[in-house]
Amino acid sequence: DLCNVEEISVRESATKALRSLAEQMSPEQVSRHFCSLIARLASHDWYTSRISVCSLFSAALPKVGQAKQDDLLKTYFRLCSDDTPMVRRQAANVLGSVAEVLDQNVVGDELLQAFEKLATEEQDSVRILAIKNCIALGRLKDSPDWQGQIIPVMKACAEDKSWRVRYMMADNVQELCDVFRSKATSAVLPLYLRLLSDQEVEVRMIAAARIAAVSAFNPTKEFLEALVPAMEKLTFPREHSNHVRASLAGSVLGLTPIFGSKLTVDYLVNIFLFLIRDESPEVRLRLIGTLGELSSVVGVDILSQSLLPSIKELGKDRQWRGGAP
Repeated sequence: DLCNVEEISVRESATKALRSLAEQMSPEQVSRHFCSLIARLASHDWYTSRISVCSLFSAALPKVGQAKQDDLLKTYFRLCSDDTPMVRRQAANVLGSVAEVLDQNVVGDELLQAFEKLATEEQDSVRILAIKNCIALGRLKDSPDWQGQIIPVMKACAEDKSWRVRYMMADNVQELCDVFRSKATSAVLPLYLRLLSDQEVEVRMIAAARIAAVSAFNPTKEFLEALVPAMEKLTFPREHSNHVRASLAGSVLGLTPIFGSKLTVDYLVNIFLFLIRDESPEVRLRLIGTLGELSSVVGVDILSQSLLPSIKELGKDRQWRGGAP
């Protein structure tokens, strides 16, 4: 009954208790009693029961034989196509945990089909979980064939019509690079560069915050040459959002230990100068707050030649810290 109530916190506590109970049960008890409970909840008229049951599959699957596993997966896949979007969302939310408890040799076409279907779901509240599932499934196997079936979904997320889905791609780009390491340079990073120029402020802001983490996967002059034009577009006056420019200012100096002294001086100092002269106090403060990273890489002499004059100019401006005399 508690799995059926409307209050989310109550349902979550009930399913957590049931999962703990399943851990204590023998395989025979899980097969006989727990699987029967799953079947009842999954076929209940109330959508709240069908939402709750999604969290129980990963507790039952490892403890039953192949025949019961097949029955459970058939029930789970039915919930992936449920009429209620909130049920489909929860089915998408647990897809990774379901895949993780299956024998990797068994994880196959049906699971990938469910993954692809949920990733192209009409409701963006469901599609928003696709990137999480790309990461979860990508970690299961590192074979090119397996990951090659997941990468197209990741690309579709980067180009999704919903900014919330694109935001998830930008927010998790470091993990995506880590999971799809062999394809990071060719598949993930080009998508990331496009997200830096996304039409939505929120997407550009989170993408700018991930610049250093992403660059660590390809610390080359060639990537920096592709990155610099994208960063220049995020400086004033081309970037109108103070929040985006502040996000860039807070992360850009993290590039200096990644690319080293020479590339920093050749390519990045001009970006720093744009930001330190920004009209927004927030942007300037975010950059100045991380100058220690720059001095430790390029040295005090170069720092004093390039940025110190701009910092001194700010010191003479009584309004630079807050806009008030």
